Amino acid sequence: MEKLNNLTAIFDHDVLYQMPDYPVVQGKFDTSASCRIVIAHKIVTPLSAVEADLLEKMMLGIKTRLLSNKTMDYSVQINLHTHPHTLAQMVSLYQPTHFLGFGVTRLDLGLNILAGLYQPIQFLNIWLLFSESLSVLSQAADKKAKLWEGMKIAFGQ
Repeated sequence: MEKLNNLTAIFDHDVLYQMPDYPVVQGKFDTSASCRIVIAHKIVTPLSAVEADLLEKMMLGIKTRLLSNKTMDYSVQINLHTHPHTLAQMVSLYQPTHFLGFGVTRLDLGLNILAGLYQPIQFLNIWLLFSESLSVLSQAADKKAKLWEGMKIAFGQ
């Protein structure tokens, strides 16, 4: 849990939601000036220290290297194994601008679209990017590089 709390220092508004809380986002955000990310994974056990560290580094990289003139309002982290959500539910609850799925498929989100690994697509004005699980990524530099290239496209670099 300590690693999770370290993530809050990355965000401009110091808000990090961890399930099972269901925060309802009120109002509309200016998507040209802000970024709201939903991070989803499908794991049985809590993130290991290595996985949590990798996720923290990714989020810091997004904020410092990919978001030039935008703020990162918040990130929502959801374990779809314990808290199944469709993309429609996530949009209703969190109004994300970006979705990062680690070990999650389009079918897990109730989507019937073509979405390959590391290939960002825009759907319903949300950038979707699917990759392998954090445990796989933590051991494969080539896959982390593919993910970073996909994140550069999704975050406008």
